[in-house]
Amino acid sequence: MKEGDGRLLDHMLVYGHSDTSFAKVHALENVPIMFAGSAGGRVRTGLHIDGKGAMASRTGLTAMAAMRL
Repeated sequence: MKEGDGRLLDHMLVYGHSDTSFAKVHALENVPIMFAGSAGGRVRTGLHIDGKGAMASRTGLTAMAAMRL
């Protein structure tokens, strides 16, 4: 979808995650998290990053910083 000088995903950032990594046992390790869009060029796309056990709340902070909130 065109928006201004690019596409809609060029100008936005979508943050999606699951509540658990393995719902049967309500596991909280390795929770899958996904970003889509480039936040106006402030986020590099096409990456897969292993958090190596880091707290998932850091990704929310990263998203807010990218959107300048």
